[in-house]
Amino acid sequence: MRTLIQDTRRRRSGLAALIALGAMTTLARGQSATVYTIDGRSQTNALVSLAIPGGVTLGREGEHSTFDWKDVDRLELNPRGEAVAGPWSVTCSDGSVLFGRIAGGGEDAVRMEHAALGALSISLEYVDFIDRHAAPGEVIEAGRGDGGRDRAEDRIILTNGDVIKGSIARLTSEGVALLANERERLVAWSVIRRVSLAALQSGTASGKRETSGGIAERPGALVWLVDGSMLVARRATLREASVQVESALGQTMAAPREAVRTIESTGGRRVWLSEVPRSSARAIRYFDHSMPPSFPVPGNIESIKLGGVTHSRGLRFAGAGHRSWNLQGQFALLRASLGMEDGAGPLADADVVIRVDGRPVIEHRGLRSGQPARPVEVNLAGAKELEIEVGFGRRGPVQDCVVLVNPALIKPQ
Repeated sequence: MRTLIQDTRRRRSGLAALIALGAMTTLARGQSATVYTIDGRSQTNALVSLAIPGGVTLGREGEHSTFDWKDVDRLELNPRGEAVAGPWSVTCSDGSVLFGRIAGGGEDAVRMEHAALGALSISLEYVDFIDRHAAPGEVIEAGRGDGGRDRAEDRIILTNGDVIKGSIARLTSEGVALLANERERLVAWSVIRRVSLAALQSGTASGKRETSGGIAERPGALVWLVDGSMLVARRATLREASVQVESALGQTMAAPREAVRTIESTGGRRVWLSEVPRSSARAIRYFDHSMPPSFPVPGNIESIKLGGVTHSRGLRFAGAGHRSWNLQGQFALLRASLGMEDGAGPLADADVVIRVDGRPVIEHRGLRSGQPARPVEVNLAGAKELEIEVGFGRRGPVQDCVVLVNPALIKPQ
């Protein structure tokens, strides 16, 4: 089975009773939605139409406003909707993450029952991880050696931290059958923390995102559901009471409008700097000691807390270091917020310099813990290279963790 299939019959047969969606407000056609544009404007009105790629139209009583999707930052449909996430998550090779209950699968796929999307069958070809979430009061030890999907064998990480290596023979409702040393062993779901699938023999899966000229290319949108699930979408349209989402893996799923929290634009005029591959990165030594900074993997969505607010994207410098990006003259503006991450410690201090084509444009000396976030806005018209350097403050390498949150590169109109 090489496709992701949605079984709508099972969804209609009472899946909602299996996994509760919690308190969720029904959004009938015409109920308000809010468009936030890349340029900082917003408008709230009835949602008339949505087409990605294309645009979104808001209006009421014959007066409509249409926004080109490449100029949209995000569309909020049900920002306060809440739902109970399933006990398991499946992370796909296109970056999508789905929460629900594992119902088995077989030799080629994992079957998941999702609160809003119904019964899903996801080809193992497109699965990177299957993760269990801790129940309230439960402690799950960190796994050893689970890594990413760059290994030659499958791994099962148990709740006690042990690792079992081998080849997955099949998935059942009881657990995972793993073939190791020519013997098959059934590992129960109750003792599994993570199932980590090996690298594909054939190379990159068709759903993997690729880059062009060093600047990350993305599908049309990220569709966030109220239970925390996220779908990476090539296309999306509004049809009656649902949002039809064509995933980056080429499959179509119907998400009820009341289950959609936010639709974030990707591949338009805004690109996240945290998703652009670095052209160089190096640590800054403190006397005879190298204090390596934290360099997250490009494309990862990081959770960073600054000023009491949790941000979904950003760059973290846990230590002093230098990073640079080749911008190829594609962008007009960098917009972000800068500060010392919450929890960095009262002694944290650092110096930050942002350079464009070798010229310093922003300098913050003595950036301290507990200070308000500082807005960053840099003119990038025609710029070839962007550099960010975080240096040690007066106290040296003590508790420092500088973050640049929601760093948006804006293309010219």
